[in-house]
Amino acid sequence: MAVPFKAEEVGEWEIKASLADRKDLKGSQRSTKFKVLKGRAVIALDNADNALLGTGIELVGTLTPELADQSITLKILKPDGSVSTLTDIKSGELGVFKQRVEFNLAGNWDLTATWTGNEDYESVTKTLSVAVSAEVGKAIIVLGGGNAEINLDWKTFSSVASQVHKVFLRRQFNDDEDIHFLSPSLSEIQGADTVTTLETLEKAITDWAKRQVNSQVPLYLYLLSHNLGNQFLLEKTETQQKYLSPQLLDTWLDRLPEGTPVTVVIEACYSGNFISQAGTKSALVGKNRTVISSAKGDKQSKIARSSSFSRTFFNLIEHNKTVAEAFEQAADKMERTIFHRDQLPQMDSNGDGNPNQAEDYVTLKGSYIPADLISLADPPNITKITPALELKKGVSSQRIEVELLGTNISRVYATVIPPTFDPQAEFKSWNQLAFVEFDLVEVSTGKYAAPYGDFTIPGDYSVVINAENADGFADPVQTTITVPGAESKPVARLTGDVNGDKVVNIFDLVIAAGSFGKTGAGIMGDVNGDDAVNIFDLVIVAGNFGKSLVAAPAMTVKIELTTAQKHHIAHAIDQLESNSNRSYEEEMVLGVLQVILPERLPTQTQLLANYPNPFNPETWIPFQLAQDAIVTTKIYDLNWQANQDD
Repeated sequence: MAVPFKAEEVGEWEIKASLADRKDLKGSQRSTKFKVLKGRAVIALDNADNALLGTGIELVGTLTPELADQSITLKILKPDGSVSTLTDIKSGELGVFKQRVEFNLAGNWDLTATWTGNEDYESVTKTLSVAVSAEVGKAIIVLGGGNAEINLDWKTFSSVASQVHKVFLRRQFNDDEDIHFLSPSLSEIQGADTVTTLETLEKAITDWAKRQVNSQVPLYLYLLSHNLGNQFLLEKTETQQKYLSPQLLDTWLDRLPEGTPVTVVIEACYSGNFISQAGTKSALVGKNRTVISSAKGDKQSKIARSSSFSRTFFNLIEHNKTVAEAFEQAADKMERTIFHRDQLPQMDSNGDGNPNQAEDYVTLKGSYIPADLISLADPPNITKITPALELKKGVSSQRIEVELLGTNISRVYATVIPPTFDPQAEFKSWNQLAFVEFDLVEVSTGKYAAPYGDFTIPGDYSVVINAENADGFADPVQTTITVPGAESKPVARLTGDVNGDKVVNIFDLVIAAGSFGKTGAGIMGDVNGDDAVNIFDLVIVAGNFGKSLVAAPAMTVKIELTTAQKHHIAHAIDQLESNSNRSYEEEMVLGVLQVILPERLPTQTQLLANYPNPFNPETWIPFQLAQDAIVTTKIYDLNWQANQDD
């Protein structure tokens, strides 16, 4: 005989069975005891185990037994080790519970749901591990102006845009998903997606990018135009021209999700107007925006197939330099190359419209495009070039030799810039920058050479060497070939005239002092040509103060120093101050440098005593940094418990 039985409570149970006496049977009684334990509960989490940085999920879980109004605790362990716990989650009908989780860090997240159980069921815990990967970001590349039929310099500009496109690809951007490439011609440039117009650029920003970017997925916008005027020529046909203004671009970018980081790189003449105009910041600069221009607002940008600001900048990005490092090194390269001298690239990242300040570099500290990635590219590296020399009178030919490192070199060539070229003069046509080029041939492993026979104009020729392979372009190097003659007498170049403006003044001293301590060939500020900028160079400049080849030297230029230049100048001041027997010229140098750098930069990082002390209710804690950095402060109480973190 069997009777079904269901225990309704947890605990010790006793069951008794008895049989009464019968005529043929004697009665009996039996009993047994058993324990009823708590039931086993189960939590099932139904979400995927991967997600993208900057996105979120609605965590969906099911509790068995299917009890409603049960308290669920969710513990969230983030990739940085921080933990947060949510305790106000309730199960609904059928035991289902939900909770929104936002992923703001890349790495592994552990989401642990716990039910403490009740009098009938044991507690239960379930963990879901989610791998959160970072998006590289989205890039919009815009080649403005006309196509090959309208733009006579199409080959140059399409080549520069294509190189930037390749850099994004090598930085792990997916061509189909992460890059939107606008070009006046789709058939004449590889990778182009849409014809460049105001309408297609607006749609690329406000539709294509808007749907994909957020506070964790940045947007990179590269703009290139061949217009020689002070407006950015975006669209050109045979009948009309349309321009892109900072105000219009700002209105489009404002429609992106709030907090989206945006980096805009503009290669065009007078592109600094996208940062500020007549001392007033443009509408484009602002919070979460970095704006980089290839030239100051009143300067033209020299753009060649193998040499331009953006080509140099993006080559450095490809080699895993931070945005700040790439900008500073590219700007320095522009100033040291006669072809680009006086271009003066600009960068604003803190939104004040005052470019190239220490705050702009600090804001971008540790910022890469898109992240800290190992570069797999291996472009050529030029290691040696024919040194600067003066030809004998009547000789017009010279063999140019270089040595380089790299594989599968496709071309090595020289660009010859004649003495008649003035980098400060405004040019009216790109043809004015179409200098003679000639190829160098490989004469032995890693060595290339070729003669050039048209050094005929008296003065200094700049010979710029370029090399390229499938991975990109080498950093160009240059040498100087001097042709003797009436126009190349020593008086034509004043000793100490570092910037070549035919006047020796404070600006030459600032340039030299801003490179103090640097070594190597071709450094601007190496007055005596010993491949180093030191006290001797500063003294030579100071000793020639006031000399001029022009009737009335102008002194209207504002001195603006980068953070790196300030450190070099501080180093020079320290060295001069350590010499107690300074000459007259050295005293002059020291006095000038102290005036242009009144704030002495600290030589070491240190924490100073707080004041006042004792205090109530607040105190100031001073500190100094040897170099610009983002600072985190932690304040501990007497038990070494952190009670404030800024």
